[in-house]
Amino acid sequence: MRASAMAMIGLALVLAADAAWSQTETTLSGVGSVKTDVKRVGNTAAVINQFTPAVGKQRACTGTCYYMSGATSINWTCASDKTCALECSGAAPKGHC
Repeated sequence: MRASAMAMIGLALVLAADAAWSQTETTLSGVGSVKTDVKRVGNTAAVINQFTPAVGKQRACTGTCYYMSGATSINWTCASDKTCALECSGAAPKGHC
């Protein structure tokens, strides 16, 4: 129940924002970089977090689709030279590189 309420608050904040797309990136010396993308398509919001280690060949991806009915998250990996992408158009989120 609490997760559902947090999902609805997150969705309301994203849908209320003027921008349909937002991005932030932080690099931690010796650790790697973290990038977050927030995208809005209609009444659905997609949040993608990417962690790229300073040394390594894989990028860790976490995505959450915020629907009017709640939120669903998934995890996947991409090669370090690829970008994580999230599709929220169906009933379940789909992650790809």
